[in-house]
Amino acid sequence: MRMIPTSANEYQVYEGQTKLCIDLKQGHCSCSEWIMTGIPYQYVMTCVHYKRVELEDIYNSYYII
Repeated sequence: MRMIPTSANEYQVYEGQTKLCIDLKQGHCSCSEWIMTGIPYQYVMTCVHYKRVELEDIYNSYYII
């Protein structure tokens, strides 16, 4: 997996032939899995780890106890 930051909150993640665009600020990924479930997954987590932000900062408030 390869990740390229394109701005402060946006990233492009490449996995083989697949290219995903991730926006941490808007909570959006081009595969739509994040927006459908509200839960970040492996590609989003790669960006979170790279940016060193708290996971709670990007979770949908619905999922925070």
